[in-house]
Formats: sequence, structure tokens, C-alpha cells
Amino acid sequence: MYTTLPHDKINARLPKLIKWWFDREGKTNICTSESKGFFFATDYKSYKSWTCGALGIALSFLLDNIYDISSKSTLTADNGKKMNALTVFSESIRFFVGNFNNRLDTIFNEVNSNEIRWVLTVPAIWNEKAKSFMREAAIKVLNKVRIKRS
Repeated sequence: MYTTLPHDKINARLPKLIKWWFDREGKTNICTSESKGFFFATDYKSYKSWTCGALGIALSFLLDNIYDISSKSTLTADNGKKMNALTVFSESIRFFVGNFNNRLDTIFNEVNSNEIRWVLTVPAIWNEKAKSFMREAAIKVLNKVRIKRS
């Protein structure tokens, strides 16, 4: 999606931190640092049943400093909990794609997924492993999105 808004206005609308919540079944749920009452949570109705063990991971990306990342890499949160890096990044992308699709559905009646072209940009200073890792995370999400929306 292209916009004519200045970059500072775009960035002001993007979440700065995504928190991971584990429900009783072990399923991950996401909310942003800017959400009050979990407004941006992926599962709006069941947030009250979530456990309070949040795995907070800042997405001001670790990939700037990680030179040997793969789909088997793990990330450690401030509270010591570990999670698969590919899951963290793919679920974060899924959150943003889902949030965009929900907003799009409220504006337009029907939008076919073939009408949307997703572009994931990464910093030029990232090495090829980091770029490939992000590509893998995006493909993991977008294949599921296309199946659901078509």
C-alpha cells in the first residue's frame, strides 16, 4: 500500500512494541504497547482469560546485530523466556497483515487478496541471512493469508 503521508505521521501510527501473551492452551496472542485494554489484540474477546505471563519483544529489530540467524534461532525476552525467532517475526507480520485486512474490510465491502501486493522492505545493511530470514517469515504468513481470503 502506498501513501502520501509524511514518514513521521506513518511511524507515529505504528506500534513500537509487540507483546506476546500465552493463553491457557499455549496459543500465542499479540497486543501492542499502544493498545489500551488490548484493543489491537488478535483475539479481542478472550483477552481476559490470558495468563499474565507476557513475553515482550521489541521489534526494533535484532537483525541489525545478528549475523547468524536461521529458522531454528531463538530469542530471549527480558523475563528469560525463549521463543523461536521465525515464529516471533512471522506472527508479528501476521499481526500487521491481519490488522490491515480488518481495517480494509471495514472500509470496502469486498477486496480480493489478489488485488493486494505486499512488499516487505528491509535495511540495506542487513546481511543475506537476515534478508532471507525475513523473506521466509513473510512467505510463511502470506501463504496462509491468501488461502483464507480467496
